[in-house]
Amino acid sequence: MLQNLVFGLFVGSVYGVGAVGLALVFGVLKMLNVAHGELVMLGAYTSYWLFVSAGLDPFVALVLVVPIMFAVGILLHLVLFDRITRQERETKIKNSLLLSFGLGLI
Repeated sequence: MLQNLVFGLFVGSVYGVGAVGLALVFGVLKMLNVAHGELVMLGAYTSYWLFVSAGLDPFVALVLVVPIMFAVGILLHLVLFDRITRQERETKIKNSLLLSFGLGLI
């Protein structure tokens, strides 16, 4: 029972962090990024890959994964999303949806 409770809190916190990220991006930049979940999964797969291939504890792997995913997010913003932030509101929302759906497909 305790293990299920801890696992539920862990999964709920991951969903909470994802929701806060979506709300923050839309609230500040007025852009919709539906690829946010895919980036969270990319971080999870990177942590899993470090666990399986390098034998690192998943919590220790987070020390490496968080800066890596931060760099990926900055790179995506600089290369793809930066041009969209300077557009008008409706165009910005449409183009950010198209771009993030494309990222989700990739």
